[in-house]
Amino acid sequence: MLRFDDRCLPLVAGLVFACGGSEPIGGVPESPLLNPDGDPGLQLEAPESNTPQTYEKASNVLVDAHFLGGRSFRNTRAEISEQLGALVTTKTLPAGRGDELQFARGTIRVVEDRIAMIRVPLTEPMRRSQALESTGFPIMVDTWTTTHREYRLNHEWGFRFMRLKRLGPDSEFVTEVEAWKWRPREHSLRR
Repeated sequence: MLRFDDRCLPLVAGLVFACGGSEPIGGVPESPLLNPDGDPGLQLEAPESNTPQTYEKASNVLVDAHFLGGRSFRNTRAEISEQLGALVTTKTLPAGRGDELQFARGTIRVVEDRIAMIRVPLTEPMRRSQALESTGFPIMVDTWTTTHREYRLNHEWGFRFMRLKRLGPDSEFVTEVEAWKWRPREHSLRR
């Protein structure tokens, strides 16, 4: 709490009388600086319509794993069949690990109606950036983990990890992209 002693009282009284005039102080705007709701940000106009925008895959993307990862399987069945082709096999995995569905052009793992993993074999060996682009991911990455079998990314673009399988131990080309939004039962297995 702020306390005034007798020596400050004349100074405070002088400030009150000096600022007590009816004319505005120079340099201070008359209109408020904040929006009516108190937000100092820019006022943006509302969107013109409230209709949901439909998803459209880019022409240079083979399978948009970035878009599909984590989405509801039931709500994206049209996009899945369009991008991955016909369903070939379905395998129910042990408790808590979901179902693995193999399609003509890739594999997904569905856990509790959410797409947890997408594996896309590439049509031809590609460089890492081209492989990321063909699966809908941004091409710029700061840090890669490199092994003799794969390139690996951890915690990028909302995905737990990604594997880009290499053509060979000495090759910079990759043949498959596997993106995990999360790993089923990962946290329950930690002790």
